[in-house]
Amino acid sequence: MIKQAILLNPQSFYPYAAYAQILFTQPDYMDNPVRLSQETHHQIIFYSQKALEKLEHLPADMQELQYLHFIHLKNNIAVSKAILGELVESAKLFEQLAKHTATACELPAINVCLEDVEYRIVRNRIYLALLRSRRSEAYQYLSEAEHHLNADDLDLASIYAYLGDSAQWLKFIDLNDPPHDSWQGIWPVIHAEYPQVWLNYLEKEIQQTKVYLHEAETHLKKCQNRRRTS
Repeated sequence: MIKQAILLNPQSFYPYAAYAQILFTQPDYMDNPVRLSQETHHQIIFYSQKALEKLEHLPADMQELQYLHFIHLKNNIAVSKAILGELVESAKLFEQLAKHTATACELPAINVCLEDVEYRIVRNRIYLALLRSRRSEAYQYLSEAEHHLNADDLDLASIYAYLGDSAQWLKFIDLNDPPHDSWQGIWPVIHAEYPQVWLNYLEKEIQQTKVYLHEAETHLKKCQNRRRTS
């Protein structure tokens, strides 16, 4: 339906922005496990830019009200360009985005500083620096992310683990109470450097599964007994 609306060449930015968002699925992070085709990323860039053009034609007070959309659209373009290999252009966009978020904090219509958006952007800049083989730059953004209000310990640990920096990722991980094994970014290094932690984790998971199975079997037997006596 949104694509049909776009065919009517609407003056509003919203249909273009909404369609780009739908195409992207999860637009915030460059390490998104969802892999989209190059053609899809080109479409995301096209429709996001179209939405930005419409936004820029709004009156100044309306532009201010829609500033969050402006930032998200530019973030989507920057991420898509990075994934398409346009790394320099992506870096320029992220530099602009850092300034835009600072500006947004001062806009009366926004009311709050964009801590969540700021963290997403600095996180994306880390991955972009890694794609560009700029290790020192990645560390610079990691330091910024580490001191951010929205910093996520497991998130940071996974990136430091990718860099092979045990001294850093160990700051965020308690090996006596490690994270769930769904955190695939951190477990390969735990397995490699602390195999006993991995074995202990598996044993704990096995015991918990046994308890769950025992409870399920007990519940099933009770249900069967009730059915027989009813």
